[in-house]
Amino acid sequence: MKLLMREINHRIKNQYAVILSVIAQSAARELDIKAFERRVRERIMALSHSQDLLSSVDWAGVDLKALISHQVRPFDTSGAFSCSGPEILLDANAVLNIGMALHELVINHVQFSGTELSDVELSWTVSGDPDGEQFKLIWRETGVREPDLLARGNGFGSLVLKRIVAAALGGTSTWNATEDAIIWTLIAPLPRIKIGIE
Repeated sequence: MKLLMREINHRIKNQYAVILSVIAQSAARELDIKAFERRVRERIMALSHSQDLLSSVDWAGVDLKALISHQVRPFDTSGAFSCSGPEILLDANAVLNIGMALHELVINHVQFSGTELSDVELSWTVSGDPDGEQFKLIWRETGVREPDLLARGNGFGSLVLKRIVAAALGGTSTWNATEDAIIWTLIAPLPRIKIGIE
């Protein structure tokens, strides 16, 4: 029982640390109080969706497709939205961080790209030998209204997609924009993503 309580306490403190970071980083980048309140609420709700998924499986691993569905469902993505890749169970850290990235990507898609005009293809792969397998996730959005959303400045979404998620998962991320497409790529060691790796 003491071990269980210590584990619960550790996880709650981690969640508080993430929430405090979201508030601090959002506050530093939002000039309008109403916009700040709205964005913080949205981001904390996105973390809550990830937490609900983890709780529903007793922290035993969340299917990536389920995480995508949970992060996309609250928004109107009336354009084509497809996802494909092998079945993979994410550990808690990957669920929270990839969930945060997906939230920022979906928000940008809805607010700036125009869901009726742009399409999203989300795909992931696992490659390499068993000792050095790599996880690769690609968000490809075509027909965008504004090609380089992250060029707007140093917003919290930019920080999440360019630095925070990759650092938390021991990997790298890139953001490429063309005239009519944006592509975000995350590459990380599979043991930092998948649950149950010995």
